[in-house]
Amino acid sequence: MYTSIDMRMQQAAIDALKGHLPAGPAGALVAIDPSTGFIRVMSSSTDFKTYKFNLASQAPRQPGSTMKPFA
Repeated sequence: MYTSIDMRMQQAAIDALKGHLPAGPAGALVAIDPSTGFIRVMSSSTDFKTYKFNLASQAPRQPGSTMKPFA
């Protein structure tokens, strides 16, 4: 199996989410390489073993301000 996930970046995302959202609201982080379109990081602050729901890929959310640079 091949993946475009960068494990070093993935761990940094996990640490950032845990550090900034230790017990508060849930969050997700997805990072895409704009030159290739590859997904480099996909992480969620919720524990998948407990909740069986991945906020990064399953939550129906609007992109919000992340689309401003493209507009």
